[in-house]
Amino acid sequence: MVKTTVNKRRFLRIAVVMCLVLTLFSTSAAKEVASSNTQGQEKKDTNFLEEIIKSAFPFLDTKSSQEPIWERVSKEILGFVPGRVETWVEAVLPWQEQVKEPRDAVQDVAENSDMQQSHEDMEDEEASTPPLENSETGGDTLLDVFKGIPQDDYTTVVDSSAVAPVVANLKEQYPISSLQDFNQLVNLYLCDSDEVKRTPEDLNAAAFMEKDFTTDLSGAEPKILIFHTHGTEGYADMPKYGILEVGDYLAQILNDKYGIATMHHKAVYDETGVTGAYGRMTKGVQPILDENPSIEIAIDMHRDGIGGDGRLVTTVNGKEIAKVMLVNGLSKLLQDNGEMAPISYLPNPYLQDNLAFSFHTKMAADLLYPGYMRQMYLKAYRYSTFMLPKSLLLEVGAEGNTLQEAKDAMEPFAEILYTVLTGNG
Repeated sequence: MVKTTVNKRRFLRIAVVMCLVLTLFSTSAAKEVASSNTQGQEKKDTNFLEEIIKSAFPFLDTKSSQEPIWERVSKEILGFVPGRVETWVEAVLPWQEQVKEPRDAVQDVAENSDMQQSHEDMEDEEASTPPLENSETGGDTLLDVFKGIPQDDYTTVVDSSAVAPVVANLKEQYPISSLQDFNQLVNLYLCDSDEVKRTPEDLNAAAFMEKDFTTDLSGAEPKILIFHTHGTEGYADMPKYGILEVGDYLAQILNDKYGIATMHHKAVYDETGVTGAYGRMTKGVQPILDENPSIEIAIDMHRDGIGGDGRLVTTVNGKEIAKVMLVNGLSKLLQDNGEMAPISYLPNPYLQDNLAFSFHTKMAADLLYPGYMRQMYLKAYRYSTFMLPKSLLLEVGAEGNTLQEAKDAMEPFAEILYTVLTGNG
């Protein structure tokens, strides 16, 4: 739909330019005839074209603007002014004027802290109400920034000699009986009460435990895809692109230590701003999934934004590492009547699978590394987990964490993920 609109606009501009050229030609001929008959007609002819333009384009503000009328017409119709380079740049790079959307914060009651946490941009594709294909910004151009690797080189070669560690079955240790009390279960989740209401319809511990996420992790074909909707996110000592380094390290651990063929897609979809990033990401990631049907797990890795120099750490084996958090979009929005209603233009056929997968991951994390994983964060919108049943949106640390703290956090996460995927968590 975006392309169709662009084509119509281009056709309109071409048509208007042709009309203006014909007008200029006829005006020039008229001037030659008039100049042979009347003295002083030059001044009238000088204003002749301007009068035609004013009558043809009455929407132009001819009184308040100091710009020549020809420049105003060019900006309105063509989008730029011939001969003025800066207007060409503005037309070609429209994202220069985009403004990063404000962050929204909630209180992290689990950490009993005065620090507010937020998830950056709150899925920019849903910041406005029209469907994705209508609201997407910059949808015609996919801007990929790769950190020194070719576009088709995503896969780290799996170490066939890797011997995956043996993990204990944790399921019997999960406190499911107490979590069947909804008032206990909701304590695992954060949400913005202005847009989300936690309901038994969406959150059901017994139903979550009925889902089995055991996955065949053998073979050389990729099983896990790591990508980044917001690849520019960084850390205190690497303010930009740090999250890509963290993704690299997780892929390395999964490939080398656990023998799981893992792809790391390092395209950056927010280089021009967060607006439209989820739409651009979908256009880049969905073809990878289509071309690699062996992929069963998708991880959209972010760095959380809590404002200022906020640092989220816990201690594991005597080492300070970044805390992590899982985010789930419900594709539902709280209505004035106090009920949640589906967002029709953001369908997620795997919502219950996504929620259950996050639940299993959180349970395993709390047993293996208490205090490492923060409360799960529920949002109204869809995010990036709608493409596969086993999808996670993972936030690793915050602005105040160091890159090394974030990378070190991937070692326990890989163990947790492996526990769940082997049916032990």
